[in-house]
Amino acid sequence: GGGMLSAASLFGSSASGVNAAGAELARRVADLEQRLAKASEERKVDTGAWEYARALVLRYADDPAERAQLVPALGMCLKLSEEEKGRLASAAAAEGGAASSLLRRFF
Repeated sequence: GGGMLSAASLFGSSASGVNAAGAELARRVADLEQRLAKASEERKVDTGAWEYARALVLRYADDPAERAQLVPALGMCLKLSEEEKGRLASAAAAEGGAASSLLRRFF
């Protein structure tokens, strides 16, 4: 009768060769699973960082009095250069000064 074909007879290799190929495949799958898990975790961290940066930008837009205190956190989250942080701090100081002098004039 017709017997079952083994992997070794199908691929023309010995059983030990099939076992080695299976072990290599298992190693590759495990490596890919590990990389996928790491990428997924990094994406979660990136998403959290962007949500935090978004909240800081909205606070910066909404509260002129708090802008100067938000510059260091914005610089860290957005990875701003020293020049960019300086520009942001200068803008915050100028706007804060203008807002406070305007308030003093009317109140």
